[in-house]
Amino acid sequence: SSAYLVSRMSPPVRLNNGWLVGCVIDNGVSSGGVSYSLLYVSRDNGKTWTYGAGRGWTTGSFSSLNSMVTNGKFVYLLFCRTTGPTIYLQKYDPETNAILETEMILDSDQTAINSVSIAITPDSTKLWWAASSKNSTYPNSFNIRKGEIPINADGTLGEPSAVKQATNLNVTTAHFYNPIVLMVNRNPLIIWEYSQSGAYGFGGQYYAGSSWKTINFTGYDYPGIYKTSFPQTNPSATVSVDGVIHLAWQGADGNDTVTQWIRYTRSADGGVSWLTTPKKLVKGQNAVITSDKNGKLFITYEDGGYIKRIESTDEFTTWSGPVIVEQGSKPASLYDPTFQTPFTVPPTIYQTSNAVRYYGILNQQPTVTLTTADGQVLTEGATLQVEGSTIDYDVDNNVLVKYRINSGPTRNLASGVSDGVTPLSFARVLTYRNKRIWDGAAEVVGADLAENTDHVLTVWADDDQGGKSPEVTRKFRVIHNRPPSISGANEDLGTIMVPPSKVYTVTEPEGNQFTVTEKIDGIVIRSFPGVAGQEETVTIPHDRWIRLDLDTPHTLTVEASDSNGLTSTRTYTFTRTETHIEFLLNFDNPDVVAHFTPDGMPKRVLLTLERYLPPGSSIESVKVCNNALDAEPTWEDATAAVTAGRGYLFTNQTKTAQDWRIDIWVVIAKGTATERVRLDGFGGAFD
Repeated sequence: SSAYLVSRMSPPVRLNNGWLVGCVIDNGVSSGGVSYSLLYVSRDNGKTWTYGAGRGWTTGSFSSLNSMVTNGKFVYLLFCRTTGPTIYLQKYDPETNAILETEMILDSDQTAINSVSIAITPDSTKLWWAASSKNSTYPNSFNIRKGEIPINADGTLGEPSAVKQATNLNVTTAHFYNPIVLMVNRNPLIIWEYSQSGAYGFGGQYYAGSSWKTINFTGYDYPGIYKTSFPQTNPSATVSVDGVIHLAWQGADGNDTVTQWIRYTRSADGGVSWLTTPKKLVKGQNAVITSDKNGKLFITYEDGGYIKRIESTDEFTTWSGPVIVEQGSKPASLYDPTFQTPFTVPPTIYQTSNAVRYYGILNQQPTVTLTTADGQVLTEGATLQVEGSTIDYDVDNNVLVKYRINSGPTRNLASGVSDGVTPLSFARVLTYRNKRIWDGAAEVVGADLAENTDHVLTVWADDDQGGKSPEVTRKFRVIHNRPPSISGANEDLGTIMVPPSKVYTVTEPEGNQFTVTEKIDGIVIRSFPGVAGQEETVTIPHDRWIRLDLDTPHTLTVEASDSNGLTSTRTYTFTRTETHIEFLLNFDNPDVVAHFTPDGMPKRVLLTLERYLPPGSSIESVKVCNNALDAEPTWEDATAAVTAGRGYLFTNQTKTAQDWRIDIWVVIAKGTATERVRLDGFGGAFD
């Protein structure tokens, strides 16, 4: 019935679980003379409301003198009784519909009360309150009184502070009304309405960490930010996400001496300075101002019996509206000082002729489901599959899915327009290589990822109405790519006369494919796909060996390179030396076969050696045969003949093979020579 009223100082609040709590007043008309402050709860974004709890007395009334705030779980209600004026604080638990703790008396020595206001610190550790009241010390003027109440860690209320007098006028023509308590930069600020002998305006104080200071309203006489001879009443204030204080009220001026207009000013420096000229917006009264998490401002007001609303994104340099809600009066809109509540129309309660109603559009947050496994360990070349879906139950919202790793930059995963029903799927393959995570060709984090450390993938969704889903996280670790491991150790083989031969195995820590390459002095001997743990032998082929310089350091290497480009090397160093030069004819060469396979039995051979024999060296032996194709050729010593430069007459005249063939076997000894012995070639003839 019409006995139910809305307190404009008590807008709805939103809990951490999304429930809304509103306060209405039963002034006693419909309840046998008992006045109640009634709390209602909505668990479905304002669609339906159920009675939660209330307080009342058989004497006196609550009128519309209350204000409430929440820490996200509990609701703290500030209210007063007008008979034997007393200010109380009550704690309410919406989950259990229970009034918790006995109401706390904050101020009982008043003779009249005009209004009350309360605010909570961002960390929910303290309540600050203010009231407009008269008392025996200042019986003629309504003045501002204030105090604070600590909140314990469990949400219970601590011992309230002593009440302080913020103003102290005491004349029947001067009053301070309608205080508003706000939290600005973690400190309280109080703005109030004043009137004095036909002058009207606003004043205030802010808390500077240890003491209260008067707001210095630049350009105006204390105590007003807007001082005029026309009434200026019913202030409403909010703080936007950027810390700017916004104030709206109703007032007349010289051009409209009777008609009330909604007016606006702001302060960007904690209340120190304000607009030189307040803005005159639209006709109306009982304005309530609030802001969303993006800084957009909303003023809901009444005009001609209707609830209307205007909106602005540039501090009412321009605005849209007015939008007509319906017939009604005394709107009260939600103000969320933590800026967690996304809305496109501020949640508002208001009066109609026969009801208290709610109106608002709360943007529902998207939700994200992430199917990516938790606790993965990524090795070189491994992938991290970022997969899942998001759903936004608000139709036509633009949804953008985002992700980041650790504190790296935010990257987009997917986007789409919500139909309110169908989930939006997303899938992205991230690759781990070279100590970093890659999204295609783009590096995700901007830094190497440490081993033996949990790294965090965070995925969430934003919509275009300011809604953000809860963040979903997955932890993972990385193993830095390690090169293949080659058994053994680097080794100096010293001075050697025969080709070295070393056995080795290769293992790959990450199980990647790898290639083995063997080299002598940087020249590839062979290269082949490796098999982990399989024994291999590196040596130097004869034709490579005999071409190696003598008395010069050489390097034999085994390299193992994995598929990601990391390489390990095993190195063997040595110096090749020789005591003899020894050679026979190479019958694998067709030219040699052609020249040294005669038609008949060779009888005589002449051999000349193009040589340099330094002192200490000598021709150790020169042997020749004419039946080289036999299984056991007959070697004859021709050393003396060759040394003397004469031909040698074969003594052998038999063979077992089909053909005759000449071979030459030369051995030159280095002996004690300190210079190099050279055999540059040979010549001769046979018949």
